[in-house]
Amino acid sequence: IMVTAHGREAIQDAAESVGVKRFLIKPVDASVLLDTIVDVLGADIMRTDPPTDHEPTAAPLGGMRVLLAEDNPINQQLAVEMLTDAGMSVDVADNGAEAVRRAEGHRYDAVLMDIEMPEMDGYTAARALRELRPDGPPIVAMTAHATVEHRRRCIEAGMADVVTKPVMFDELIATLRKYIRVPDSAGSNVSSAPPNSDVLDTRTAIARMNGNEALFRKLAAMFPDLHRAAATEIRDAMAQNDLRKVRHIAHSVAGAAGNLGATRLHASAMALENASEPHQLSPASIEDFDRALQDMLRACERYVAGS
Repeated sequence: IMVTAHGREAIQDAAESVGVKRFLIKPVDASVLLDTIVDVLGADIMRTDPPTDHEPTAAPLGGMRVLLAEDNPINQQLAVEMLTDAGMSVDVADNGAEAVRRAEGHRYDAVLMDIEMPEMDGYTAARALRELRPDGPPIVAMTAHATVEHRRRCIEAGMADVVTKPVMFDELIATLRKYIRVPDSAGSNVSSAPPNSDVLDTRTAIARMNGNEALFRKLAAMFPDLHRAAATEIRDAMAQNDLRKVRHIAHSVAGAAGNLGATRLHASAMALENASEPHQLSPASIEDFDRALQDMLRACERYVAGS
């Protein structure tokens, strides 16, 4: 793969003549680079499935005990439901420090680790778990940041793999299967609930939850109670020039919105979370977030009411 700021055909022809397979023009987007690497090396590098020469069972990961480190209540509920649906038992830690404490007294088959948490973040917690048990269970990061740099930091901290939020049931199970020999799933019961634009895409969200409409309804009911005041809290934090608090609130909303299929709110919240300087948070961006949030709140309330 050749990366260059010069895109002239003559250079491309010369590169191809000496065996260059792909030609990227700077500046290179991280996702484009990753797609190109996968294309060159083959999609199989992204997934290593275990042998499947055994009988399937109704609970693909039945009997496994998993430690979930996640501070967002909606993300917690979603992950717990996914894991228990697959036959696993789950212990929940609200932050990295609690995850380390739980791991000191219990044996787990796998650890699912959020990255941005209070008290102790996921990187620090993963390193602490590796110091505690160098040959301990696989640690799988769960993060909304899918860049190569974030993946590298996760691996360097001792994690085995990364799944991207919003987490899809099939991806989560497939990732766990890489490290524990389990039978294939018998399939999923995908709901036929209709989509509702970019405000609340119920069809996509429920499919991500392995067709569990009851779980989606439960999370939709939780969302307004947890995040109704988010826009006001962000404005208050901005008045105090507290960028860290703004990013924390936006991160929490983005995670929940992504899981519920609220693509517009998710994008708006991510824009606030990714701001590195206060001047990057314009009044217009906060207004956009507020409008998307209000639309999402109304959509959740209508869905839960059954209208």
